[in-house]
Amino acid sequence: MLDSIRFARAGERLSGSVALGEFGRLAGSLASDEGVAEFRLLGAVEQGRPVLRLEVDVAVTLRCRYCLQPCRRVLNIRQILPIDRDEAGVVGEERDGSR
Repeated sequence: MLDSIRFARAGERLSGSVALGEFGRLAGSLASDEGVAEFRLLGAVEQGRPVLRLEVDVAVTLRCRYCLQPCRRVLNIRQILPIDRDEAGVVGEERDGSR
C-alpha cells in the first residue's frame, strides 16, 4: 500500500515496467501483446498541495476496426494527480482495520 501524501511530500520516485500482456482489458484490442509499458510515479508538492505525477511511455500495436490490419501507436502519457485528503484518510482507515 502506498501512503500517497507521504510519498508526495518526500518527493519520492517509483519506476518500472509492465508487460502489455498483463493488461487484460487491452488484450482484445491488441494485434500483438509484445512490449512493455514503462512508468514513472513522482511525488511532489505544488502550490502547497501534495500531487503525484504519472508518466507512461508505451508503443502498442492495435488491430484497426475497419481494415483489421495492425496499427502501431506510440503513447506518451503525462498526468498530474492531485491527492484528496479524504481519499488519503480512507487508505489510513483501511490499513488500521477500522473500516
